[in-house]
Formats: sequence, C-alpha cells, structure tokens
Amino acid sequence: MMSKATIDVPIGILATAIGNNVQAFSAQIIDMWLDYQAEGKTRQRIFQRAYKMIDMFMTPKRVGTIYCRVKKSFDAKDVTWWPFLKSTLSAVILWSKLDSLAPLSSTPCN
Repeated sequence: MMSKATIDVPIGILATAIGNNVQAFSAQIIDMWLDYQAEGKTRQRIFQRAYKMIDMFMTPKRVGTIYCRVKKSFDAKDVTWWPFLKSTLSAVILWSKLDSLAPLSSTPCN
C-alpha cells in the first residue's frame, strides 16, 4: 500500500507523461478558443469545434501510444507501481480496453 508521502511521486509521473503528450494539443484548443471568441462565435460553436478537434486527436492509435508512454514512465521509476495502479483503479478504468489499444501504438509498451 502506498502512503500519502509516496503517492506524490506516481501523481507526478502521471502528470508529466500525460502533459508531455497532450500539451501541444491543449495549446491548439486554447488558440482556437481565443480566435473564435475574438470572431464573436457563440459558446456552443466554440465547444462544437473543440469536441471535433478532440475527436480527431484522440484516435485509438494515439490513445494507445499515450497509454504505453504512461506505462513506460511508471516502469522506469518502479515496476511495481503500474500493476498496483491497475489493480487499485480497476473499478474506475477499463484497463482491458486500453490494453487492447497498445498494439496500435507507435511506442511499444514492453
């Protein structure tokens, strides 16, 4: 069981791995939002465009790649954390679906 003191490290690993993989895309969403606001677009139109951009970005292959990179980041720090997180969060995250996307990844998980 992880203590409060050690939970900060896995949270940091997760934040860094996800941040490294979605930061540029997040910047594109923000730029679009600001441009659309400046053009006087409605909030509904801005959200519609954002959802379309997210849909185009979050392909199965890209999700698999990000998933593998997150796993590799955890394994590089401590190989016991990934299995622990998977078992702890199995009621919240559908791991079997994410595991099935891994073969599509351009970054091998193992």
